[in-house]
Amino acid sequence: MKRQQLFLLASLAAACTTVAWSVPASADDVVHSNLGPGNTYGGGAAYFVDRTASGSSSETAAAFTPSGDFTLTQIAVGILNLGGTNSVMLSLEGSNSHGLPNGTALASFPLTDLPPVGECTSLRGCVIQGSQIVKPTSLVELLKDTEYWLVASPPSTFSPNDWVTNDTDATGGTARNTGSGFFRLSPSSLAPAFEVLGTPAGVPEPATLGLMVLGLLGVGFAGRRRRN
Repeated sequence: MKRQQLFLLASLAAACTTVAWSVPASADDVVHSNLGPGNTYGGGAAYFVDRTASGSSSETAAAFTPSGDFTLTQIAVGILNLGGTNSVMLSLEGSNSHGLPNGTALASFPLTDLPPVGECTSLRGCVIQGSQIVKPTSLVELLKDTEYWLVASPPSTFSPNDWVTNDTDATGGTARNTGSGFFRLSPSSLAPAFEVLGTPAGVPEPATLGLMVLGLLGVGFAGRRRRN
């Protein structure tokens, strides 16, 4: 191979690397959030997500509707532990014909080692911690103008937990299940604190962009060889 060709190949590789690294990692867009600045929450109230010593249980669900098509990247919830088994199962579900969780999990996320209620004085001034954040391990697509529910369920053992309300005065989109199925709360009820992040559909990752650039430059190189 001629020295000029080797030089051109090296230049192509360098150009591709430069482009790939110059494109920032795909920033997560906020699909829905009622958290305050600095990921704060705590509206002074909370909804139970618990399994009592007698075996009865309570579930809490929060609704959101994406304004566009997204690929889910992260969910944060303001759930605190009150004792017992420190775990909660968070499920992403669709909405049924009654506007309530449909019972079919599109994705499930176990939450463990949740912060104790004592770390959040009077359920105010709370800040989202790492154990309150989950990320999908497979592709989860969120569709525009489609209602979804985050459903928080307790484990099968004694585990009282609180899903604390938001501190931005966001209301509505809250449902409860105390043993007889979900029912929707008043639209004026403070919503549980949560945030959903995602990558807009159709936005290529940096690695994909790098391969695209390499392919385009390769086509140009092949064309130049033919002309020579």
